Amino acid sequence: MGVRGMEVDDDEELLSLRREVQALRQRVAELQRRTAQHDEPEEAADPAGVTVTTSAREALLVEAERIAHVGSWVWDVGTGSVFWSDEMFRILGYDPCQQRASSDAFFERIHPDDRERVQSAAAKGVSTGVAEQVDYRVALPDGTIRYVTMNGAMLFDQGGQLRRVVGTVRDLTEERALRQKIQASLNLLEEAQSIAEMGSWTFELATLRTEWSVGLYRLMGVPPETPLSPELFLSLIAPEDRARMLDIAQRGLRGDWTDELECNFIRPNGGAWLGRLLAVPEYSAAGQIAEFRGTVHDITEQARLAQRLTQVGKTEAVTRLAGGIAHDFNNLLTVIGANLELWAETAGTQSEIVDARRAVQSARSLTDRLLALGRRAPLAKRVVDPNELVRRTVELLRRVIGDRVRLVLALGNHLPPICVDPTLLEQALINLVINARDAMPHGGAVTLLTRTRSEALRAWVEIEVGDDGPGMDADLKSRIFEPFFTTKGERGTGLGLPTVLATVEQHGGTMEVDSERGKGARFRIRLPAEATSRPVSLAPEVTRPELTDVSQEILVVEDEPLVAAVIARTLERKGHQPLLAHRPSEALRLWEAHPTVALVICDVSMAEMQGPELVQLLRQSGRAFEVIYVTGHHSDGELGAPGDRILTKPFSPRELLEAVSASARRSPR
Repeated sequence: MGVRGMEVDDDEELLSLRREVQALRQRVAELQRRTAQHDEPEEAADPAGVTVTTSAREALLVEAERIAHVGSWVWDVGTGSVFWSDEMFRILGYDPCQQRASSDAFFERIHPDDRERVQSAAAKGVSTGVAEQVDYRVALPDGTIRYVTMNGAMLFDQGGQLRRVVGTVRDLTEERALRQKIQASLNLLEEAQSIAEMGSWTFELATLRTEWSVGLYRLMGVPPETPLSPELFLSLIAPEDRARMLDIAQRGLRGDWTDELECNFIRPNGGAWLGRLLAVPEYSAAGQIAEFRGTVHDITEQARLAQRLTQVGKTEAVTRLAGGIAHDFNNLLTVIGANLELWAETAGTQSEIVDARRAVQSARSLTDRLLALGRRAPLAKRVVDPNELVRRTVELLRRVIGDRVRLVLALGNHLPPICVDPTLLEQALINLVINARDAMPHGGAVTLLTRTRSEALRAWVEIEVGDDGPGMDADLKSRIFEPFFTTKGERGTGLGLPTVLATVEQHGGTMEVDSERGKGARFRIRLPAEATSRPVSLAPEVTRPELTDVSQEILVVEDEPLVAAVIARTLERKGHQPLLAHRPSEALRLWEAHPTVALVICDVSMAEMQGPELVQLLRQSGRAFEVIYVTGHHSDGELGAPGDRILTKPFSPRELLEAVSASARRSPR
């Protein structure tokens, strides 16, 4: 190693340094004299008793230089002659048979950008008698660049005159390339750990030495210069998990370790996260655990996703159940409601009949909510002005919201229209406002806001319902859309918000919730804009179409006997001739036997086949006829051919007869 220069603080240190340099010069001179006495090869014995000649030692030195990529050189100051070893020739890219060692040849191979610096360092060493280590590049004629480091030593005679400079040049090219490759691998590992939200660690039992990767420092929220210790790691564990983790660690030291476990952590800035720890023991030669190595993986988002998937699974099961119940219930409501209507035609408007019809309407509202929850509510879509829809909803709410709650409108200007089922969307807004009212028992303000949003080359309309109530924490906010989850006790059904979400999603929209404790809550409904369509008025229609008196044969296909019976009874009272079929196979026989049938009333969901499949078979006969589909949960646009009518259960006799009359006016007969 070369002797590096240093600053001298006072005269005493300078004198001490000069004495050391003089002693070194005398020792080197003595070594030179001894070397000069041995001109002939002679044998010498090493301490192990192996006899080695001088020539053999030189051969070993050459081999050692080759293996270590270290070349040696000597410069005789007096004569100017230069000696290079074989490895020195290789490093500089010269052929020893064609090139003579010289200072000029040496400096010629130094990279042009480094040459002046190396020459300056060499001149300084000669003038001061102290050689410095120099790092530089060697540029070969073929363009190859080698990275080397040079060390030198000054040899003085007895009079203190500089006689020779000896030194070494070590080729660091391969070592440097290896270091770069290792660093690149470390960088990739660090990047991978960052992407995977992971960090690695090592803990040595004997010394308590702890090492963390850069990724683990980042996960823990601790600066990389922070001193590591078991106590620091333990302090970053959430208090509720600290005792458990300490017990696991102590058992692990006794050999009873756990390969993988989960633990809650708290960063110094207060951020909480869930980590999965993996630990693997390393054993000493004696078979004892010497250290543990492992990883910590941030699984916070994974846990949230798993919880969300579980919730989605529960919701899907509930929605399927709700849709099935609503379908069966609508069959019963059709029978009850239609028979009440028919009974009222002969019995008059008795109070008992009126009350029963009101109960049917309430039950129908309940099935509508169940169908919306199951995303099976039939949609009667219309292109409407969102501001008109909100104003109309507010007019309905003012009669039921109460005096303690103030409704505030903040409607945007020039909003594009939206294509929605106005009744379902009004019901969704009513649910949101009622929830906001219930969250403020002592009164407050509920704000309904509209605006447009542009995102991903698409325009959206946002309808926001906000309140200044107590708000929600993260845990409560994560559960509000769970079916049957309620904070209202026995007063709540737990279907309000899930139904709202289902309605919005059925319209191709999304819903967001923004709420914190003490800061109220804001529910934002986002629906696709219909910029190319003109909105229609939401004013209620006051006229109803007249019923036709034309009698006709009508094929009724309904696998629910009670529903089929009430349809037949309604048609008979109007003078029609219903042909009842409880199965598609019966319908095909009746179709062949009655060629004058011009109207088919067909249930959608049947055991043997679906209603549209049966109608397709009937149309193969080539006969022209009209179709009225009867359904309990399918949405408009999913059934039959264009022009086919859809009658949603539960329906009244009047609604059935209006559909029949409309079909009769379209019939070619």
